[in-house]
Amino acid sequence: MADSLREKILANVETTLETITVVGGYNHDITTKQVTREKKPTRKIPTDALPHFLIWGITDEPTQHGQLDIAHFRVQIKGITPHGYDDEGASKKIEKLLEDCKKVLMVDPTRGQENVYSRIGTIEFPEQWMKNTAQFTLSLNCVFAESRANA
Repeated sequence: MADSLREKILANVETTLETITVVGGYNHDITTKQVTREKKPTRKIPTDALPHFLIWGITDEPTQHGQLDIAHFRVQIKGITPHGYDDEGASKKIEKLLEDCKKVLMVDPTRGQENVYSRIGTIEFPEQWMKNTAQFTLSLNCVFAESRANA
């Protein structure tokens, strides 16, 4: 069975984040073990897998426009970077990771698909930090059309 468009979008975001490299002009080198598809870590993230991105999808209700359903699909991306207990550089570290994330996601806003457009949505910084980490949550808003005639 072919992957759904949602799955293709999530897979694209995952592989896109894995292209972040210092050689490519970013602040970090991200490997496959530093990107996982889960809302919350199911295990402690090892220090050699930091910084880290968590990815998950949230579907909004589609709207109808003629014979098309316009789907709004949000991909939530949580960026996590380590910092020391009294590290004044935590803000700088998380801002650099956020900068990398935003930059790489806008290289291809179509997410590799003809009928998808994505843009950066809200960005939140939690008041409570996970122990010894700084983090953000970014919403990537994706819009795509699906024909009801083919459904």
